Parts: sequence; structure tokens; C-alpha cells
Amino acid sequence: MDTLELKNHIIRTIESLNDEDFEEVVQQLLEVLKLGNIYKLSLEKNEAIDQPLILREAEELMYSHDEVMGDDKDKYPNLDFNPMNH
Repeated sequence: MDTLELKNHIIRTIESLNDEDFEEVVQQLLEVLKLGNIYKLSLEKNEAIDQPLILREAEELMYSHDEVMGDDKDKYPNLDFNPMNH
């Protein structure tokens, strides 16, 4: 179902409710929406939380030349890594 179909389905469902059920559903919906707003952080706070994670990921992705060459030599012992030998 796309968004328009979902909206139409919700409208039809709401229209079919009796007054008592309608009031209950509206109250529940308002509570859910209110809870969602309580936990929303500002863009600045979200960035402050994300920044250390991004930096850590970047640091984990950084390897020295010697680390890469050492790993590759271990994985491919028969490969000549010295271009001067060719």
C-alpha cells in the first residue's frame, strides 16, 4: 500500500467508528505523538552524538602501509610485493 492508500484506509476506518471508540483512538494517537516529541533531539545534539562515532569509524578504517603490506604478505605468501624484482 502506498501512502495515499494508507491515508484513505485510515480515514475510512475512522469514519466507521462510533463516538466512544473514536475518542479512545484519538486519545491513543495523541499520546503516541506526544511521546515521539519527547525524545526528539535537536540537530545540534544529534550531530554531537554522531561525531565521535564517525571519528571512531574513520580511525578504524585507517591502516598504515606496513599493516596493509604485512596482512597481504600473510594472506598471499607466494606473491612478490617488491616491484623492483620484475
